[in-house]
Amino acid sequence: MRVLLACPPASLDRPIAPRHPPHVAAIVAGALRDAGHHVALLDHHVGHPGRAAIAADIAAAGADAILLSLVDDNRHVAEEELERYARVVEAAAPEAALAGFGLLAEHRARALAAAVPALPLVLGGQPDQSAIDWLAAVRQGGSCRSPGACSRDAEGEILCVPQGRPEASHAAVPAWDLVDLGAYPYSPHQQTPDRVFPVLASRGCPFPCFFCETGDQPRWAARSVDDVVREIRALHARWGTRSVFFADPHLAVDRRWTLDLCEALRRDGPSGLVWSCQVRPDAVDAELMRALGEAGCWNVIMGVESLDPDVLAATGKNLDPSTVAPAVAAAHAAGVEVILSAMIGLPGDSPAGFRRTLQGMIEADPDYAQFFVVRLRGGAPEGGEFVGDWEGGDARNFQGRTWAASAFHGDAEVVALQREAYRRFYLRPRYLKRRLRKLARSERPLSELKRNLAGAALAARLVAGRRR
Repeated sequence: MRVLLACPPASLDRPIAPRHPPHVAAIVAGALRDAGHHVALLDHHVGHPGRAAIAADIAAAGADAILLSLVDDNRHVAEEELERYARVVEAAAPEAALAGFGLLAEHRARALAAAVPALPLVLGGQPDQSAIDWLAAVRQGGSCRSPGACSRDAEGEILCVPQGRPEASHAAVPAWDLVDLGAYPYSPHQQTPDRVFPVLASRGCPFPCFFCETGDQPRWAARSVDDVVREIRALHARWGTRSVFFADPHLAVDRRWTLDLCEALRRDGPSGLVWSCQVRPDAVDAELMRALGEAGCWNVIMGVESLDPDVLAATGKNLDPSTVAPAVAAAHAAGVEVILSAMIGLPGDSPAGFRRTLQGMIEADPDYAQFFVVRLRGGAPEGGEFVGDWEGGDARNFQGRTWAASAFHGDAEVVALQREAYRRFYLRPRYLKRRLRKLARSERPLSELKRNLAGAALAARLVAGRRR
């Protein structure tokens, strides 16, 4: 069948700069192509073509079936925008079978099926397999009974097939040839001289942080180690890349699996492979960090969010702040760079409390730090309020409406604290001297200089209050 995967923009009315490539859509495209379908992908998140151009693109594709990407790795689109986009698609290709998909837990798939009535079907669960099942049903003229599929009956009631236990041991190599990866640059502190390809070694996350989109995904499930290595070798063979970013929210959920992955990458990965990942600081120690470093890991992001135990408990993070500094030290001992990430305005937080978190992060002495304001696209916890309208396109913040605990006085104070944090962290004389020493010792000084200059320009814009 001729299948079109369509990725809607965050807004039909105004351009919003993209943040992450359509990773799940690329995986689904790869799976459908492996299954023998002719696949095209339209990423309307890039370039903001407008309604008329979108309709023309859809009509020109001449697809037998169209799949709309509903949720994809921080590419959040408001439900009303998804409905508007689906209506454009429906009008442009009225004869094509239509469904939406995403890496969705049952509650989220059900909610989207109710909120986007233009879609007759939402494929949740593991969408790569669900999409194959749906196309088989379309071809045979039957209904899709794939786990996680949600549809609307004649009375308008939402009916969902139970998902069961998630299974993700195998995944297709994403069809990155259908995506303009150049439109999605990484931040300077994550960039290597090679083009960086994202890889999902596992799906979901067992930690219920209220602000994180993984709460909408099925329960955590890891791919087989051999399957992950197979994908990385395929990326190297096709594009020559030696650099990947593990986009998993937390690569070290299962310690034994992570150690096995490191051993397999060290033994069977492409020569010269380098990679970065995200881990919780309370899940790593000297042994694990050595294994990461020996397998090619050069950079880790540790989401701290706050160093106040009460704030962490209120977010669902339940992180022990005392583990942060030892985790940074263990990474440095293994030769791995560290990025610490914090959020401003969490439940129970205050300006003074955030400044204590900032000071603790400075004392932990990571290589880089990033500071996000809290942005939510759905409901909000008690103890605060929305202080800014829905917004997207800020490359250093997640999309959604700005929310802050009641101790913060509006969006202006939150943004001012963000500027203060970047200024205090990056303009320290000790920090600047250390970056210069590393530059002097670098084996690739020109590449390292370019990376530092790009990072310095980004920090300067943030300190000046310019987010783009």
